[in-house]
Amino acid sequence: GEIAKVIRTLQQGTPTAQDAHRATAEIDRIAEKQRQARQTPKKKKSGFQPKVGDRVRIPRIDQVAEVLSNPDADGEMSVRFGLMKMTVSLADVESLQGVKADVPDVPKAAPKKSALDKKGIKPGAVQGEPAKHSQPIIRSSHNTLDLRGSRVADAEIEVDRAIANTHARALWIIHGHGTGKLRKGVQAYLKQHPQIERYELAEKADGGSGVTIAYVKS
Repeated sequence: GEIAKVIRTLQQGTPTAQDAHRATAEIDRIAEKQRQARQTPKKKKSGFQPKVGDRVRIPRIDQVAEVLSNPDADGEMSVRFGLMKMTVSLADVESLQGVKADVPDVPKAAPKKSALDKKGIKPGAVQGEPAKHSQPIIRSSHNTLDLRGSRVADAEIEVDRAIANTHARALWIIHGHGTGKLRKGVQAYLKQHPQIERYELAEKADGGSGVTIAYVKS
């Protein structure tokens, strides 16, 4: 399929870390299209639970990968094959013998629709480092991305899409406070993205630790 072709292209020659990241972003975009196009298959309880160090097969990209982290409460985990690292769902993997992984029944959280301040940010911030070197860039609906309620794997796709489509110098990414898992996932993704110069938490009045400002390379 399309994903397998991207991977085969990457594996030819000597790929750099930047090549690997671009390929990962392309795979995520293709996978999202496929995920929306297909119906959710019935879950089979098999007893297979991937753990750190295991090798699993990812049918949708026709690759065998090493598990880097145990599945979290949302059924998501990090895997690696070659130079590439990805966040995948248990529903996307199987054992090398073709046994599907058990997928936890976790209700998908809906974005909160509570009162917002004038800039679309929920008031109040937990303790954290505010932006210290913010440039005078005007924030608008066109350079603001609200990811509240998203899972890390889905958030990575949305962030990559926003970076690819924006003409702005910076993106305001709203991930909320919560447990901090989404914030950490978003910032880890920004840290390795070749188009991001730097990122920082917003000022307290702009959402504090609930918002990350990502500066796009010009």
